[in-house]
Amino acid sequence: MALSLNNINTGRVWDVEEAYRRIGSSANQGFSTDPFQQAAVQGRGDGYLATRQILQGTLLLQEAALFTIQDVDDDDDLSPASREQIRRAVAGLSMQNRRAFKALFDCSQGAKTDAGIFQTNNFQLAGNPVRGTFDQGIFLRASRFNHSCAPNAYFHWNQRIGCLTIFAISVIDTNQEILVNYKHENVYQQHSVRRASLVNTYGFNCRCQACRPGQLRNIGENIRSSMRTFYAGLQNNLGNLQAERQFREMLINRLDEVRIPYPQKADTYNDLAQSYLAELARMGAGNVGNMMHCRAMALKAAQGKLDAELLSIGPNTPEVDASLQLIAWARS
Repeated sequence: MALSLNNINTGRVWDVEEAYRRIGSSANQGFSTDPFQQAAVQGRGDGYLATRQILQGTLLLQEAALFTIQDVDDDDDLSPASREQIRRAVAGLSMQNRRAFKALFDCSQGAKTDAGIFQTNNFQLAGNPVRGTFDQGIFLRASRFNHSCAPNAYFHWNQRIGCLTIFAISVIDTNQEILVNYKHENVYQQHSVRRASLVNTYGFNCRCQACRPGQLRNIGENIRSSMRTFYAGLQNNLGNLQAERQFREMLINRLDEVRIPYPQKADTYNDLAQSYLAELARMGAGNVGNMMHCRAMALKAAQGKLDAELLSIGPNTPEVDASLQLIAWARS
């Protein structure tokens, strides 16, 4: 399906089209039918294989929730209130949808339960930072995508359109499996930590290319180790503008190497752009050379943020709106 730019301010459509050219894609890159099919995958059960070559930045899936539950605590155990929400939601499904839900995997030990199916397959939606809770939902098709710590696709809850989206974040060849990262927050961690987290939540031992013993894992582990070092360096140098920027630039380069455009890379670009814009605001009018430099660096970082977002979550999002505003500020 092609992507709509109707929500983009007319004066900023050029910036979006330029960003798509930078990432080697297009808002018009789409398919009238799914570019993937469900198939058996060795060692993974069923998964989705590409039926044709897919460019990065392509929208693969846009799916509304089968059902959602509200205010779930951010831990591994469902409260009695959450379990009751699940019971009522499943009871209210059509017979066909109830069968489809119950066919999903339950990684918990013992007999299969609706709560176990939900815990294994739910996606986190909007959060309530005051209460520290999240809404969560079940998406029948999205639940069938398998995991990789080195994914080629990214899932995102788009609250503006009320759907879960999955975008290709790298070129996916015909017959290649489409893989997402179930644990975005663990991208800096070494494989033993990532594996333990996946076992605890989903009950499987990850054997993706980033976790299997061998050269690829060794290379990836070295990159992730340096990312942890750079991130620690950044935290230890907050307030030192030059050091902050150096660590952020190094972090961005490493995130590129492990194909992590969002949210970590986009957030790092955002912080970089904000840093230059803040310095620009403090400058006197006579400091023309430094002002031009800060403006150019802020623009470059804001465009990097936009590129990462278009690649991973698409144009019709509040995040892209914010990036376009950053670009406008950098040019003003």
